[in-house]
Amino acid sequence: MHLLADQWGWPLRFILTGGERNDCTQASALLAGTEATSVIADRDYDTDDLRAELAARNL
Repeated sequence: MHLLADQWGWPLRFILTGGERNDCTQASALLAGTEATSVIADRDYDTDDLRAELAARNL
């Protein structure tokens, strides 16, 4: 399960994938359409593509 939560930890959106799926493959889909002001993620989300996307959004 890949989960997007608000600042209080309440779930906003989730995506279910197979267990072999990397977390970073779902980050863009979870963030799509949000107006996030910051992002906290573990190292499983540390990819150049995601960093570029976050930088483009000034996050």
